[in-house]
Amino acid sequence: MAFAKRLVTIGNQVIVGSRSKEKISEVIKDNKIMSGYPVDVSDQDGVQRFYNQVIAEFKNIDIVIAPMSINGTSFSKHSF
Repeated sequence: MAFAKRLVTIGNQVIVGSRSKEKISEVIKDNKIMSGYPVDVSDQDGVQRFYNQVIAEFKNIDIVIAPMSINGTSFSKHSF
């Protein structure tokens, strides 16, 4: 989340995802140009919902950074 906050400081619109709604709220509370949505990367349907929600709200996405893992295993099953 520190990287997301840094991207905001240099003028980027940032969308974050986390299983924890509390973590999302904590990260975006002081960042008006940051948005957050719940997502559990172990749930493929949940990842699809996250993707659909982000695409519906933000039409032009320049970069996606998805540092996700499930129990320490890299997650790259879903393609944006």
